[in-house]
Amino acid sequence: MRDTGINKMGGMKRIITLTVFSMVFLLFVVGRVSGGTVIPNGALITGVILEYGIVSSRLLGMQPDQTLYKLTIHLESSGDIGGMPNLLRGKEGEDITFYTKEKLSSDIFGKKVKAEVSYRGDEHGGRWWTKSIRILE
Repeated sequence: MRDTGINKMGGMKRIITLTVFSMVFLLFVVGRVSGGTVIPNGALITGVILEYGIVSSRLLGMQPDQTLYKLTIHLESSGDIGGMPNLLRGKEGEDITFYTKEKLSSDIFGKKVKAEVSYRGDEHGGRWWTKSIRILE
């Protein structure tokens, strides 16, 4: 039996269709799994509070609505915590914004503090959070 051009064209259409379908499927899968959350991290920092504010989580696009405290800290030092990645290493001298749910008095403004911090977020962005904070001076 001789192979005709019609059979070759039908086979070619199947190959092209399968290839296009496979590419679309792979793009869909890669798009769904490429994002993710930030790896667990932590740092023990010292610095001076340059800004103190109270903000509604709603303004940050976070639900449920709750009171958050916003602190801008001039980072003086950054130490490791228990072998976790320290994402603030090398950022000494920078002013960094942190948030906390812990109720803080405005008396913290201008003070030198020590805090345990971490960065939380995903591929769309994130924020620095304090886990604990205490005044040193």
